[in-house]
Formats: sequence, structure tokens, C-alpha cells
Amino acid sequence: MRDIFISYVEEDSSIATQLAEGLEAAGYSTWYYERDGEVGGDYLLQTKNAIEQCQVFILIISPDAVASNQVDIEVVRAHETNKHFFPLRSNITHAEFAERRPKWAQVLGSTITVNIPSGGASGMVPGILKGLEKQGVTPSGKMSGPLRQPTGPLKRIDQATGKLRLRTQAVPKTEEAQPASRTKYYIAAAALVVIIIGAAAFFWLNRSDAGSDSSLTTTPVREEFLNLKAWTHPPNWAVGGSALEIAEAPQLGFLTDKRFRNFTMSFQVTLLNGEGAAWALRANDDGYYLFYLSGPKGMQPNRFVTYLAQGDKMDQVGTPFNIIRPLCEGCVYTISIKAEGNNFFHQIRIDSVPDQHPDLKQFEGETYKLGEYADAKDTFPNGSIGFRTFAGERFSVADLFIYPPGTRPLQ
Repeated sequence: MRDIFISYVEEDSSIATQLAEGLEAAGYSTWYYERDGEVGGDYLLQTKNAIEQCQVFILIISPDAVASNQVDIEVVRAHETNKHFFPLRSNITHAEFAERRPKWAQVLGSTITVNIPSGGASGMVPGILKGLEKQGVTPSGKMSGPLRQPTGPLKRIDQATGKLRLRTQAVPKTEEAQPASRTKYYIAAAALVVIIIGAAAFFWLNRSDAGSDSSLTTTPVREEFLNLKAWTHPPNWAVGGSALEIAEAPQLGFLTDKRFRNFTMSFQVTLLNGEGAAWALRANDDGYYLFYLSGPKGMQPNRFVTYLAQGDKMDQVGTPFNIIRPLCEGCVYTISIKAEGNNFFHQIRIDSVPDQHPDLKQFEGETYKLGEYADAKDTFPNGSIGFRTFAGERFSVADLFIYPPGTRPLQ
């Protein structure tokens, strides 16, 4: 049983994915066919059962959806089983869909249909969560989706969705043994403390020694993006003209079989639609550090924001850095990074500014800091590097260089 069923057509799969990831981060379980449908099974029966067992039916209404007989069948089944409807519109007005699917308008009745903004469906999640709370719908506690399933090493990605599978570990419940006497209780407590301290010391020493791990990559890496053979990546990544283009890809793509602790790194990034770009450092089975360069049309315009991605949680850490010069759509920048222990240093150089931004032309060639981040817990001692988006970002990456210690430094 899943809490929420998401009804959509293939053309709107990116919207369904964004909604599922946001809702699952809040504790709800979701079902959508592209990820949860079983190969070889009867899809009509699968969707029927999933709808009947859910609490909420999210309907993504788009020009393609209103032409779909399958979505129509799902709407009818949800209505017949008295589900809570949350209708979201994409590139269609309420009047247009009501005219083309009057039965849907009748089913929805006075339920408000909300338009999905151009920035992507992720921004809809807070409003949906409030609506769920008002309807009295709470998470069932069931886990769902590839990000919640324990898997093997980092390079083993969900082939169906291209999503990085991060490990979670369930802690079994045990009954507390009642001590026969107060003395036994104190002895047991003291022994437990010793064990905890010993385990913590062992854990910390092993983490502190992460930089000397023989499995770390020790040779420089240069990526010209002639192909993506070196990457584990979502299916919608594309290369062309010696550059990687990423658009609306919230799943992490990363260098396969590469692990770094201390390193210097640089790459060129172009903000194709002005919303921003994001890159991950030390990505491993437990998560990664994510650094978000938010453009003028981004979620936090002209700010540099740091996140910790663990399991299916994305937590902002530290204070967003106010970027000195306004970023611009079409502008090309070089990002330089230094990772040293639990410290990360970023700087940015303005390589070129298109003619439509004459007020920023004077800053071409200028370099300045993007701020520093120090993780006192050293949460991710080593891992790969990668790229992803938050919502509707579209950016390109070129000329990627990574230099481990003892190799040629950044020029």
C-alpha cells in the first residue's frame, strides 16, 4: 500500500518524479507507473490495485494527459473509490481541460486545480503537504521508491530510473532486559558506555584515515564530454560540442569508480536558462555534499547554497553566500574548487557575458570567492563527483579537471 498515487502520461514523467521525490522526503510513500510498474505484469490491474490501496490521487493534467484513455480510466477508478483528489495543471488552463474532459471537471467538482509553475513541480510540494494535513492524510510509515531501498555500492544505480540508490539501515527493535538488581544494572550500563566509546573511537579513527585509503583515485581526471562512458547518469543527460548538457535532471549523475578525499577541481559552466547549476562532491552510498549556484531565475537568486544529501533528505547547511556580481542567463563561468579534509573552498571566474547583458560586460575576466564551507562532522570523508538539478535548471558543463594530491595543481 502506498499513500499517494500519481496519475500522468509519459510526457509528464519528470513532473511525477519531482513530486514523488519531494513527497517521499516528507515521509509519504508514492506510486507511479514508470518506477513502480512491474515488467511483464498487467498494467491495468497494477494501476487499479495501486489506486484502490492509496489514500490520495494526484492528477497531473496536461494537453497530453487529457488525450489519454489510460489516465481517464485512472480518474474514474479514483472517483469510484472515493480518493482525495489533488489536481495539478501543466500547460493547460482549467477551462481548456474542462472543455476537453467534462467528466473530469464533474469528478473534481469544486476542487481547485493548481497550475504547475515554469520552475518545476518541486515548488508545489509544500502546498501539497499543507493540503494533505488539512485533509487529515498522514504518512503510513511505509517506505517506497529506489532511494529508500538498501543497495550495494555507489556505482549500482537503478537502471530503470537512473537514480542513485542511497543506503538506509533499519534499526531492529529489541525488548529491554530488566536487571535482576541495581548492581547488575550499573554494571551493564558501564559496559555499554565502554562499548560505545570504543566503537566511536574506532569509527572516528577509520574516518580520519580516509585520506590514505588505497582505493582513492590518485591520478588526474580530465573530462571533455565526447561521450558519457565514464559516468553513471540519468537517461536525459546529453553531450554535444564537447559539453555536457543537463536539463531538469534531479537524479544525481556521477563519475563511475572514482573516489576522492582531498583534491582540486575546475570546470566551465554555462547557465542556459538562468536558473542555475548544482554539483555534488564526495558522493557515496551514504549521500553527498551538494553545492547550488542559483542564477537570477533560481530558487535563491544570486546566492551560493550548500546542502547535505542523506538518504532521501536534502538539508541546507550554513548561510547562503551572496554572489558579488549578478549571474546572468547565457553567461559562462569557470568554477574552481579545493577540498581539503572537512573544508571546501569555491571561487568563480566570469569567462564571457553575452551581448544582451551589456551592464555585466565590464566584469569579464573577474574572479572572486564563492565562500567556504567546513563540515565539523566530516559527514562524507570521500566519494565521487557529479551533477544534478533541483527543478527546471538547464546548464552545460565543459573542461572538467580533477587533481588528487601530488598531481599537477590547477592552473
